[in-house]
Amino acid sequence: MRPHPLGTSALSTVPFEKKKRNPDRIPFLDTAKMMAIFAVCYAHICGGDFSITLIDYFSLGVFFIVAGMTLVPERYENFGQFLWRKVKSYVIPILCMDVITIIINVSFLLVKGQMDQITITYFFDELVHMLCQYRYFALWVVTSIFFSVIFTYLLVKLSHKKWFLEVPLLALTLLITLLYNHYFKKLLYWNFDTVFLGTFLTYFGYLLYHRAEAMKSLCFEVRVQSLILGVIFLALGLGVAYLTRVHFGRVFSFYAQDYGVYYLTIPAVLFASLGIIMIARGISNPIMSNLGKANICTLTLQQSLILPLMRNTLFPDWWHKILAITPIDNIQRALFGLTGASIAVLAGYILYLILLISPLSFAINKKPLPFYPWSKEYKEKHPKTVKGNE
Repeated sequence: MRPHPLGTSALSTVPFEKKKRNPDRIPFLDTAKMMAIFAVCYAHICGGDFSITLIDYFSLGVFFIVAGMTLVPERYENFGQFLWRKVKSYVIPILCMDVITIIINVSFLLVKGQMDQITITYFFDELVHMLCQYRYFALWVVTSIFFSVIFTYLLVKLSHKKWFLEVPLLALTLLITLLYNHYFKKLLYWNFDTVFLGTFLTYFGYLLYHRAEAMKSLCFEVRVQSLILGVIFLALGLGVAYLTRVHFGRVFSFYAQDYGVYYLTIPAVLFASLGIIMIARGISNPIMSNLGKANICTLTLQQSLILPLMRNTLFPDWWHKILAITPIDNIQRALFGLTGASIAVLAGYILYLILLISPLSFAINKKPLPFYPWSKEYKEKHPKTVKGNE
């Protein structure tokens, strides 16, 4: 009997990286990103309360750790090639999604009849926001991931895959993170102030997945085992987060660069984030992994489109009713957040598909479909036509 491919057997012990159709993607990591982006959407749409602060412990950490897990420096001939690939993977999509956000914002102003606000100054301000990349657009965290991946690549090259160098370098990234957070803690262009912790998490993800074979096998080889360990890790991380809030009155916030009681909050981030990734390994399926591919589109739409629609257009009465309810963690708030997050994930995937088949596929770092004249496949099949057009 042939072994099941990844995702079809809960007890499969077949090496999962050899079973994927696309060698550049690991399906359960896409599922982990889908779970994290769903949590982000839920937190934004729901509004703030204590349960939302717990989401901060894993919602962004997952993306950095996954970025490290998927980093394979050996694929690139040199740093220049690596950098260009990451510019196409991160920077170009960021700027394209910022433009989409501006278009949505302008559309809202037109619908509201506030055309007087659409001025040259308005567009100039938006351009400045795009160039500076402070925490203005929804994809601010992606800029941090971009730089964190670059620094992780350099750390990998510097360590020469020697444990006696890798462990001190990992500790050094954490030390720099804590020193900056304690003595400086200032917003920097392109959200560079969050890169220090981001690099620590990304490098941790790389070492876990590519250099610690025993841990990788323990955490990710068997689906049921991954699911059980994931639940334990997530419960442990959130339990520490809860105790930190109760006993110290502090929380962790990547956005606000508030690491709270760092000797408790940062381990909690690691445990909770790894818990989500291991749970994703246990429950991953094609639907969830496909939705995870659209995470940039989902993150863009949830803040610029879905959140204002949910609160002001689709369900305004429901939202105002929730605001009047005490305590604020009432089940109605949770249902509202789950509904909004589900709509956001669906809308993000629809935008992803539209961009995928459009001439703008570069906005999501995808190649143009073969029927477009500028695609590689079209040029190979019609060399004379392409040459004549040129």
